[in-house]
Amino acid sequence: MADLKRLRREPSGKSAASPATPVHLKYLWPSVAGAVAVLALVALTLFWPSPVPTPLEDAIDSIAILPFENMSNDSDWDFLSDGISEGIINSLSQMSDLKVISRASSFRYRELNLDPQTVGEELGVRALVMGRVLVRGEDLSIRAELVDVRENTQLWGGEFNGKLREILEIRTGIALEISDKLRLRLTPEEATRLTRTYTEDDQAHAAYLKGKFEQAKDTARSHKRAIQHFQQATERDPNYARAYAAQARSYYRLVLPHLAMDSQEAMQKAEEMAMKSMELDDTLAEPHAILADVKRSYHWDWEGADQEYQLALELDPGSYEVPYAYAFFMSGMGRHDEAVALGKRAQQLDPINPSTLNSASARLRFARRYEESLEQSALALELDPGSAGAYRNIGDTYEAMGRYLEAAAAWEKSLSLEAGTAREVVILSDAATSAEPYWRWWLDYFRKKGRREFVSPAAMAEVHAQLDEKDQAFAQLEKAFQQRDGGLWSLKVDPVWDPLRDDPRFTDLLVRMDLAP
Repeated sequence: MADLKRLRREPSGKSAASPATPVHLKYLWPSVAGAVAVLALVALTLFWPSPVPTPLEDAIDSIAILPFENMSNDSDWDFLSDGISEGIINSLSQMSDLKVISRASSFRYRELNLDPQTVGEELGVRALVMGRVLVRGEDLSIRAELVDVRENTQLWGGEFNGKLREILEIRTGIALEISDKLRLRLTPEEATRLTRTYTEDDQAHAAYLKGKFEQAKDTARSHKRAIQHFQQATERDPNYARAYAAQARSYYRLVLPHLAMDSQEAMQKAEEMAMKSMELDDTLAEPHAILADVKRSYHWDWEGADQEYQLALELDPGSYEVPYAYAFFMSGMGRHDEAVALGKRAQQLDPINPSTLNSASARLRFARRYEESLEQSALALELDPGSAGAYRNIGDTYEAMGRYLEAAAAWEKSLSLEAGTAREVVILSDAATSAEPYWRWWLDYFRKKGRREFVSPAAMAEVHAQLDEKDQAFAQLEKAFQQRDGGLWSLKVDPVWDPLRDDPRFTDLLVRMDLAP
């Protein structure tokens, strides 16, 4: 009946949301035997007075999709339950009149028996979507519900059953049901976006979901594993635009922030994958955002990066990742007020993600607002006491303030969380009595690390700069320049470079990077 009503509402007589119909009919309706029964149903739907749903007092314009629970008693299916949730997030975030909380914030609510009103208040949304996923052999069952957190009432609940290979159709059906219950007025373009699956190959989609599952962990190792899954997805379906875009993101993250891969190799791969994605689908915001990141961090094409960020914002106004990255661009340009505004926009969509707070901390450090920077890091640690990124930011900020004992304490935490050895931690603590031994420790640390893995020359240059070893610092900076090291993008604003700013060689480098005033 809901599908027939939707059909009747379409002026053309053709439903823009028709992809939901086969899913709904196949999985939710009992079999209808005979043409007479079908005609009777149509007649009853169109002409018989039916109960009208109680209208909402005001429109629901904000929503969070919580991670669906894996009920299969097999953690190997976690990627699927997470992927279903993220797919609904991606679909609904395309709606211009709907605020959709990011995956990073929504997925922090994995506990059972959550209080919807508490969660809604913490995330700043009016409605929640919750669900469960059960896999038995090749059979898939998904239960989902939409809850109005203000009234603490269920607006809709449904069960979708099918085969694993039909996951794309089922997920689309769920997104359509939600949009219908929210009474969203979709433009034809939005309706098309809502029902897009980007691939028809279920195995390619499964490989993509596994890659996204690894990518969300955001470690150097997990990004390398994610790339392998995304490559499997594009081998199965060479036209899978989203898989190329996701691969581009992991290559970029291996350089910034992880500094775990040579900039030239990783950035060129990121750019190649982003361009391939755009060739296949120029309506996706993600490849434009990644291309903007590459232009900012690798090509130092500031104007081109600005244009790509703006285009990405136009294509996906509901994305938190675009204003998040754009804020870093503005910060690097010294446009700190604009960076703060973009950061706040990202935080509205990603309110309880430690990474969002960590990025705000870094940008405030670039603006020399050190106490505020530390406050953001402290908030990040409240959300995630094990955030190595928060401790890194605290260490960097205390270094800029010349408070090496506090910096050492923060780096001890970060090193421990990132599998640093106990011996390294003890030596760092002992070396923090003053600037000289502190930075000597870091120089020794990077030299040893460089024997077994990649170390950014920009990182080496930072240490030499702090030790007032200017010739060595500029030698490393020149090496970083030639390698297009991703660590140079903040050269104009990062306080770590202050000891070099009065040297003509530093001015020359800024000119060559088109960063001079």
